[in-house]
Amino acid sequence: MKMKNRFFSLCFFLFCLLSLSSCLNSKRIDKTITKYYNDNPIPRKVKPVENISISSPLSTGGPPSATTGKTYNWLPLVVYLEFDYAMTCTLNPEHAITVYSNALYKYASKKLSKTLGGKQLKISIEKVPQQFLVLDEAHMIFLGIAAISWDKITISSISNMLAVQYQVLENGKEIRSGSLTATMPDYKVRMKRPTVTKDDIGDFVTNYEKNISVLSQRMADQLERELQLVNQ
Repeated sequence: MKMKNRFFSLCFFLFCLLSLSSCLNSKRIDKTITKYYNDNPIPRKVKPVENISISSPLSTGGPPSATTGKTYNWLPLVVYLEFDYAMTCTLNPEHAITVYSNALYKYASKKLSKTLGGKQLKISIEKVPQQFLVLDEAHMIFLGIAAISWDKITISSISNMLAVQYQVLENGKEIRSGSLTATMPDYKVRMKRPTVTKDDIGDFVTNYEKNISVLSQRMADQLERELQLVNQ
């Protein structure tokens, strides 16, 4: 009897995993993000400001995202099954770098560049928020030859830190340097549906890019204050 119960529990577990993979998996997340960027490409980099340069060691080629999935906390009982399926998505940092650069150059062309005067400003983007989590808390009750299942799905950000280093140069000589950090607001949404749609992922990426742009403008204000100290 014990062997039979274990067999049924294992069958339930495998059935749940197969059911889940048909509607929500790492490949589908990556496919959805790729389609999002194909349909909503990031605007081309705006014209750089002459005395400001932005670079990043994070720049890399590759696909828009890379997602991995992991099952844990599973509880297989005779008539009940519970487990969590977590997918961690890492976005290509190139998107955040472009959004950041665009926002800062737009700001700089109006104000920051004038404050610099004849000096040069070099900015290196050292860290950007890249990861978010799609968590499926799955449940199943076995009723004879039928089963009832339900899921609680949450999308939430994982990494929230944006960090840059900067140098102010005059006639090629460094006269000030420093680092700036900003934290992106936490993003967490619980789905009212048993799966995540492309619109859910699209909404997350749209919100993500808006926040990167906001953080860029905040850092530009910080840089403005730093430059004012240099000019004193």
